[in-house]
Amino acid sequence: FKPQTDDVREATSRVVIEGLWQRGAKVQAYDPEAMEEIQRIYGSRDDLRLCGTKEAALEGADALIICTEWKHFWAPDFKQLHDKLGDRAIFDGRNIYDPHKIKELGFAYYKKSLHAQAVPRLKRALEENPADKEVVQLLGLSYYLTGKPAQAIPLLEQVHSWYAVANVDASYVLGLCYIQIKDYEQARKAFASMYDVPPDSAASHLFLARMLLRQEYDPRAEEQARKAAELNPNLPLAHFLLGELYMYKSRIPEAIEEFEKELAVNPSHAATYYKLADAYSRIMKFEQAQRLLQRSIWLDSTASGPYVLMGKVLLKKGEAQLALRALQRALQMDPNNVMGHQLLGQTYRELGQTEEAERELRLAQQLRAAQNPKP
Repeated sequence: FKPQTDDVREATSRVVIEGLWQRGAKVQAYDPEAMEEIQRIYGSRDDLRLCGTKEAALEGADALIICTEWKHFWAPDFKQLHDKLGDRAIFDGRNIYDPHKIKELGFAYYKKSLHAQAVPRLKRALEENPADKEVVQLLGLSYYLTGKPAQAIPLLEQVHSWYAVANVDASYVLGLCYIQIKDYEQARKAFASMYDVPPDSAASHLFLARMLLRQEYDPRAEEQARKAAELNPNLPLAHFLLGELYMYKSRIPEAIEEFEKELAVNPSHAATYYKLADAYSRIMKFEQAQRLLQRSIWLDSTASGPYVLMGKVLLKKGEAQLALRALQRALQMDPNNVMGHQLLGQTYRELGQTEEAERELRLAQQLRAAQNPKP
């Protein structure tokens, strides 16, 4: 879980717990804040025991898995761990322990990201049992994570062939491996399988474009997005992706053209109004930007980005009081938004509220320093 909170959205721990259940394991879990939320999500189960203390979670356990870096997990009683864990195994998902010390104490210790060390062990395991599907997948993933996509591909293709519905992890990594060796046709097929669309469809080209953009293969991403739009001019988000790409490259007129094409086929997409407003604001067309931002907010009032940009636009227009309200609303939703605090400080300064301005500008500086610590 996220430390210092009870937030379990997209938590690694949930993936681990559910994966253990799939393999027949029983889970004893402890977190200082998140037990009620986990109880709400999973309810009562024979294979889940929610514990009131970290010591209680060790009772009768074979292994310990650390999924979050709460400070009072940093210095456990290792003698107690040694005595209570049946297999004396620790899986440290946050790399908070000293591996040399842990091994000296007699534990089998596994830490995050030791992929190079995993490869020879997985190879030996596969030699002992070539039919072990889990080992095949883990070896393929380890080859990928150690920068050996060509070795990963045949293993991940095996995984891909075993399931009627695509194994999402294997399909995703397989697609990335094909991207890295520049076999874009096979990459498209892997992502198409992952999303259950025909491999030659417009959607398959769009999925590949998005993945290429994430990997910073910008020219290839543009080619694939254009192919998607060519095959289906009404495909939602094809023009949106092209607009994002052109914004990133500061090709603003082309970005505007693509975002307007997106709205022609997808007129209820709040993010397109927001991105188009951003493009207009960059060429100083603040009236158009304000109108588009209002439409974006009407469609989706839960995103902080449009409110931050609205504050910036209104400040540029000299409407500081309205900018103040937009920025305050943005920071209610996203209190750690650096730009929001920076603009709010500037807005207070425009309104002659010096003390509030200095407070917000100082907070923006602190947040920026925290997000970009010096080595």
